[in-house]
Amino acid sequence: MSQIINRPIKFLPIAALLALLLVISPAMASENGFSFKFNLFSTEGFVISDTYTIDEGFAQRNNVEVLAPFTFKIPRQDNVTPLFNTGSGSGGMIIKVNFTTGDKDTHISERQFIENIQFVSMVLPLGEPEERIAVLTRLLSNDAFNGATASYEQKEFIGSRTAKIGDLDVVDVVGRYIDPNLGLVYVRLVGILNPDSPDAIFSVSNIVADRFEFTSLDELEFTGGGKTLSSFEYISE
Repeated sequence: MSQIINRPIKFLPIAALLALLLVISPAMASENGFSFKFNLFSTEGFVISDTYTIDEGFAQRNNVEVLAPFTFKIPRQDNVTPLFNTGSGSGGMIIKVNFTTGDKDTHISERQFIENIQFVSMVLPLGEPEERIAVLTRLLSNDAFNGATASYEQKEFIGSRTAKIGDLDVVDVVGRYIDPNLGLVYVRLVGILNPDSPDAIFSVSNIVADRFEFTSLDELEFTGGGKTLSSFEYISE
């Protein structure tokens, strides 16, 4: 059970966003060698979460196109603060959540990167579910995975599977790459079929392996970003 608390999304100014990019830097990445590990969420248990609605109102306020409105919930975690930025117009990325160390008063220069998740627009023509899943699997396993890892020489596609988020069919793709500053990073791409429309959403997550005690790839869904994704819902018109 989650306690849902609606609160407005606070976005970083441009200067702070540029500084956030420096979170993935040799100085910050190597400090204390990522000795601090974050706990994974359990499948059950009480979680306090904040709900965010991405709809036409959000689109107008942030000058970004939202053709498939949706909601998600971000779980509250000790020593973790989510920071947000949005896309720059029509198509492509709508919103990104960057999970960083610290609380709301921690200066951005003192934060460290843990993981992120971004929600991206896509179009998947209506049809038989099996056909839609097959098309989406090919797109995520090839074009989307290659795009997400294009900057890295050491990368590996691990595999794909079909799954569910609530009642929604999804395609879950996982790979990994080596970042020169962060080390091993898992990349997870999840396409979420919209049963009522060709307009849909897929997510891209980057998770720093050394931030967690992973024992299997199934545990990627129990990070803060994984729990955020598991709360995804399309908004019915």
